Amino acid sequence: MHRDDDPLEAAPREALERASRGRNTVPAGEAIGRKDSPRGENPQRLPRLATMHLHAHWIVGFVDGEGCFHVGVNQRPEAPTGVQILPEFSVVQHQRDLQVLHALKAHFGCGQVVPNSGACWAYRVRRHRDLLDHVVPFFERHPLKTRKGVAFRKWRRVVRMMAEGAHLHSEGVAQIRAIQQSMNRAGERETPSRAERDTPESSV
Repeated sequence: MHRDDDPLEAAPREALERASRGRNTVPAGEAIGRKDSPRGENPQRLPRLATMHLHAHWIVGFVDGEGCFHVGVNQRPEAPTGVQILPEFSVVQHQRDLQVLHALKAHFGCGQVVPNSGACWAYRVRRHRDLLDHVVPFFERHPLKTRKGVAFRKWRRVVRMMAEGAHLHSEGVAQIRAIQQSMNRAGERETPSRAERDTPESSV
């Protein structure tokens, strides 16, 4: 088998070079704006993003290693149940690989690229409709190969429960909490960074 056919064995940087062939998913020649520029950098002096097309099989391998499916339960006294359920899909990379996060955003057609911590940035999707319409169908069509697939299936259940309004009553919240706790016990998600917790995106 040619190495290009096995994204799980390829180093991320090598895979990015191979993935850069094909149609444009990050506008060619588009400079990184001030909002997305690495800290301390003049956005006018940043290199322009290279044209990049990410193949589905490469995204699966990349997310198997670098992605997170997380369910947050935050206290919100004004909410009907006193809590806010916040599922999210995220990928974190060092700022030197910022272009791959923008390419993921272009591929899925949703989400944000935001500072994470230190020199790292995150591609993050929190808006419920985007999770339901873009992220869930993609990973159903292109299944994850590692234990990350277990986390995805539990996370997907929460996303679908919310579509049915389960997060709006106490019984549903209790069921979602149980799923969240099972994910945490299995070690399927590291604790989100402060930047992830404090930078909101519209959810439901």
